[in-house]
This record gives sequence, C-alpha cells and structure tokens, in this order.
Amino acid sequence: MKAGRSRVALALLLVPGLLALTGCRDRVDLNDRAIVMAVGLDAADEPGRVEVSMAIAAPAGATGGGGAGNAGGGAGGAGGWRLIVRSSAGRTVEEATLGINPGIGRRVYTGSSALLAIGEDLARQGIRPWLDYFIRASDFPMKVWVVVTRGRARDLMAATSDESGFQVLDLQDAFEQVEPRQALTHNLRFWRFYDYLVAPHRDPWCAYVAALERNHLIEAVAVFSGDRLAGLLRDEEAAAFGLFLPGAFMSNVFVARPGPDAGEPGPGDSVAIRLKSVRKAVRVTSVAPRRLAINLRAEAIVTEGLPVTESPRAEAEIWQAKVTRAMEESVRRLVDRLRDWRADPLGFAETFRRIDPRLAEGWHDGWPDLEVDVTVELLFRTGLRGRGIGW
Repeated sequence: MKAGRSRVALALLLVPGLLALTGCRDRVDLNDRAIVMAVGLDAADEPGRVEVSMAIAAPAGATGGGGAGNAGGGAGGAGGWRLIVRSSAGRTVEEATLGINPGIGRRVYTGSSALLAIGEDLARQGIRPWLDYFIRASDFPMKVWVVVTRGRARDLMAATSDESGFQVLDLQDAFEQVEPRQALTHNLRFWRFYDYLVAPHRDPWCAYVAALERNHLIEAVAVFSGDRLAGLLRDEEAAAFGLFLPGAFMSNVFVARPGPDAGEPGPGDSVAIRLKSVRKAVRVTSVAPRRLAINLRAEAIVTEGLPVTESPRAEAEIWQAKVTRAMEESVRRLVDRLRDWRADPLGFAETFRRIDPRLAEGWHDGWPDLEVDVTVELLFRTGLRGRGIGW
C-alpha cells in the first residue's frame, strides 16, 4: 500500500515535467512573425563585414521604423500590404540578421523567402563564407532563386514595378515560368547553386539582374569560378550556354547574316527559330593530349523569316547551313570564354572524372590547355508562320 502511494506521488511529480517537454512554450504565432519575401547580401563599407537586407511584408500602415544600424524603406502594393526593407551589417550573416529590427514588433521569419540576391561587389570578393549560414538556418528555404545584382542587392529589395508592385516578386514569376525557357530565365535554386559551389568539379552560375525604374532587367548569366564571380555571359554566348541546360527552349537566339551570293536572302533578312529536343553529347576523345568533343543535335522549328522563293526547300537548306555554323561558332566562343575565366559551370570536368579521377585534378588550372572540338547537327522542321508559304 505504501509502495503504491509512492508511485502515485512520483507520477504526480513527473507530469508537470513531461508537459514542459512539449516545446510549446517558445512557439511564435504566425501573426507575430515578420514574413521575409527576399534576402539581399552586399559587401559592407568596412572590410570583412557583410550587409544583409530583407524585404519584409507588412501591413500598408506600417512604416520602416527606426533602429541603430538599420535602413528603412518601403514599396507600396495592392491588397493592403507593402514591403519594408531593413538592412544591417555585421561580421557574420547571423550577426547582421540579429541587427535587423523589422519595426513592427515581430520576429523575422525567412521561410517564405523567394529570392536571394547577391551584390556584384560581394560576388567578386567571394561568397562561400556568407552562404554557409543559410545552409544551417532551420527556417531558410533551399528552393529560393539566386541572382547576382548590378550594383547593390539592397536596391533590388526596395525596387517597385508596374506588374506585381515589387520587382523581387516579378523575378520569381519570370524564373518559375514553364515556357518558353530562355537562357537568362533558366536559373538555379539555392540548393543547386550551393551544391555546385562546394563541388570540386563544377562551378555555380545564376541570373544577373538590374533594378530599373518600375521594372527589372535580366541582363546576363553570372558565371563563378569557385566562389568568386568570374564574368558575365551576354547575347549569343548566353544563348549558347542555354543549349546545355536541361529543358531549355529558346527563340530568336541565333541570327545568321546573309551573304552576297546569288540566290540568298537580301540584306536584313533573318530567320527566327525555336529549338527543341536538344541532345548533348560531351565525351573525351583523347587522353594525351586531353581533347574534349562536344556534339549538339537539335530540331529547329522555323517560326518566321523565310522569304518567298521558287525553291523553298533549297532556301531552307541554305539557312540550315548558316544557322548550324552560327551555333557552332557561338558554342566555341562560349567555351573559349569559360576557359579564359577558368570556370566550368557546365560540368565538363565530370566527363574526365568518370574516365579517370586523376584527369580531373587541377581542372581549373588545366582548362586553358584543353583542346575542344564542337559539332552541331541541326534539323529544320516545317515553318509555323512567315512571309510566304512553308515547306
């Protein structure tokens, strides 16, 4: 009887302790959170420090508030809410984040972030130490889009637009579109970007954007060598880069200029094409000296531009040869550019590593001495529209 009472007393003492283990004491209600829509990283004025900016969704009546080390600002939007931009600098991203005061009495929550913007100056200095924080942060989503910004990332956070009200939200829509997938909008999410960043045989890349008045501009593809921004791919080089991306669809990419030979189109004519079913074959044809062979096979649907002639099939063959040569030249220029930068965002080193891991050692240093062969096989399909009949 005495032992039974002791067990009951012990149980009564343990029940309050067990209730305390549920973890509900430190919960934060959704209404008490400051929802972060985008995060920006910039090089701080003081060397060795980073500036973190956050675009925070807040009621329309909220203000930027005040606080030491913070910069307030905001952009209005529809639906009774706005974005408030808060910034703070620190020796680490965590220290800078703790210095951000939302100004609305709520705890910062980054789980709804859609964009991680990196200022160009910081990207050229090196980003690996600053991105490690987001891998460890429990509430930061790995699916956010990564971009490098012309100028400061903080300016993109505060930029407004005529479409959704905020340029950071417009960029999210541009990257998540299904079709057509352009080279400049076929971007990387954070988890893939960081995976390439730490991989020994591949370099990361992402979109390069500029915040304009009332609109954004996706200018180029930002290519990294290691964790530093190596350069920007624009125009035809960016289009050639898109050929190697999975599921990339492009239109008006390659323009073959007509020559003076008789029977060819007149000056100013060009062909608009959409590429589909792009097949890529990258292989090593020789080990000593190292030679990389790149073969692209693609189907091209001509959407417009073929002139009316008495021999439409012959005209198509002329343009097929011209576009094929233009594509080969663009890919060669792309490879030459990447070799100059000692950057490998397309993972060519993986081809060597699969044959012999020793061939991939010191890949970045050996890039300039690599011999590369490029061949393109292009198949034209029936035109959808044009200045005359199809074939």
